[in-house]
Amino acid sequence: MPGPDGLQLLHRIKEHDPSVPIIVMTGYRSEKTRKRALALGADEYLYKPFHMDDFLEMIEELLTREH
Repeated sequence: MPGPDGLQLLHRIKEHDPSVPIIVMTGYRSEKTRKRALALGADEYLYKPFHMDDFLEMIEELLTREH
């Protein structure tokens, strides 16, 4: 991905508006990166490949949470 990496982008978004729900999707299985993303404010962390039903369920849950 050109420009800032996903974690940098996540940090910038949360700085601007902490209430924005964010799901991080990655093809790289790294527990260190998952923990960092969650610490930066990611609401969910999803590894590729994933089932679309799981993704849609995450979105639905995030949209019904209070932020």
